[in-house]
Amino acid sequence: MLARLANKKFFRFTLEGDVYDVAWSKGIDSSFITICNETKVHLLSTSALSRKLTKANNDKLHECEEAYKALDSSARLLEWTFHKEGDELYENGIRLSIDVLNQVKFVTFHTKGDYFATVSPNTLKSSDQVFVHSLSKGASSRPFSKSKGNIQKCEFHPTKPLFFIMTLQSVYIYNLQKQVRFFAGMSY
Repeated sequence: MLARLANKKFFRFTLEGDVYDVAWSKGIDSSFITICNETKVHLLSTSALSRKLTKANNDKLHECEEAYKALDSSARLLEWTFHKEGDELYENGIRLSIDVLNQVKFVTFHTKGDYFATVSPNTLKSSDQVFVHSLSKGASSRPFSKSKGNIQKCEFHPTKPLFFIMTLQSVYIYNLQKQVRFFAGMSY
């Protein structure tokens, strides 16, 4: 992984295995870079960019870890690993890793930065294609019990509780508040 600012390298590290996607959280109170690496999603602290954000990121992750620990172990769908000082991944900037169990090909953040979604198109169970993760709750959830097709990508609406899903043939819009399909979109 190589990042550049003003054409000067300021951060570099390597992960084992393939990297499929990277996303920047759009939150105003904290900021993370999220990387899809094989079956894991890694959250990197962007401390190289701003010392002010470093404290906000650390505070948010501390709250996240407390919420995760407070969950009953049977309520945890996925394993969240919080990396501490001295850990090799921590030294590379990775603060949290989530094992999604399947190859993660896409990640996207909600505008407010607390929620992000991951897509694993090549799963055996269609309910495992999409997970929505909440940093404030320290939890992952399956928004769908089954899917209509092989999901390739998803996006959050920036201001409304809508979630867009793209399969190989169709685009669907779901109302997250009402937990219903809002619109069966275009087919091609």
